[in-house]
Amino acid sequence: MKENNKFNFVLHRDNFLTPEQCDELIQKFEDSKPQKSGVAGTYEGSTLNENVRKVQEVRLQNDVVLSDGFKLTKNIIVACEMANLLNFNFQLEKPYQLEDIVLLRYEDTDKYDWHLDIGKNETSVRKISAIIQLSDEQDYEGGDFEFSIANDEGDENYFGTRKKGSLILFPAFLGHRVRPITKGVRYSIVTWILGDAFK
Repeated sequence: MKENNKFNFVLHRDNFLTPEQCDELIQKFEDSKPQKSGVAGTYEGSTLNENVRKVQEVRLQNDVVLSDGFKLTKNIIVACEMANLLNFNFQLEKPYQLEDIVLLRYEDTDKYDWHLDIGKNETSVRKISAIIQLSDEQDYEGGDFEFSIANDEGDENYFGTRKKGSLILFPAFLGHRVRPITKGVRYSIVTWILGDAFK
């Protein structure tokens, strides 16, 4: 059997986006018509369940290019490709495929309880999850991005960074949640690199 001695569950990259790029994406959300986000992967019938997930979303289709020429879709794919090459080592076919980029707004007790990004049906092909923090960490309280793995000290769970413009990458099978917002608004992006279902 071939081992992977470089594997880490979670990778962070600060300053993936500039503050100005984050603000542009936040404004894009506000200029759009958001919808309630559903749950996915293991549910039949209606996917709306605000006991589990309460957040608004705007889906961006096709290649997303910002006003300064930054190719958001392409740069997310490149970051995931490098992370897979150097860390995850999942079987993925080139060219890498990215699901729609989704802008999210959490406010006023919004949350997403413990879940995986992978399941059956359309979510079975998600391999790498990508989160981009668009808000300044001082703009909201609560809303922590928490993983179902312990931190280095082993005294609590591991948390994703709250730094504006940061990118977080992790396997779609890693459990995580967004704790309820208690004050302010948190904006973020989520998307996934796709590939054949894990075997």
